[in-house]
Amino acid sequence: VLYYKIAKFRFFAVTIVLLTIKILYKINILTTKMKESKIHTEDMGKEKHVPCIKIKDDFAHIKVGEEVHPYEPNHYIKMILVEFEDSAYAKCLKPTEKPEICIPLEKGKKIKCVYCYCNIHGWWKTECVPECKK
Repeated sequence: VLYYKIAKFRFFAVTIVLLTIKILYKINILTTKMKESKIHTEDMGKEKHVPCIKIKDDFAHIKVGEEVHPYEPNHYIKMILVEFEDSAYAKCLKPTEKPEICIPLEKGKKIKCVYCYCNIHGWWKTECVPECKK
């Protein structure tokens, strides 16, 4: 019985390590591109890329663009990254996922800024305006 529990624990530990490596690998790929390219802060053209932040009932509702950004196989948002004052939250998206997230806010946590990465137009950023701060 003890051997079974140890083997089960090792399996879960290895699974967690592999998932962590996979997430860090994805973030590393995207942040490497981020260092190499300009980060846009204003929309250009007809598509909307700048993340919009709305705080309601201890949740941050974030969507890419005032009008929702396309989410098609050839043009979509790959990642939304929320930077807090002391940490960050990242969500990798698939081409079929709507570029919106809703995350709970802990008391005292403040959003510093939000980034998103469009597979065609690169990185976009919005600073958190005072009414967005929790």
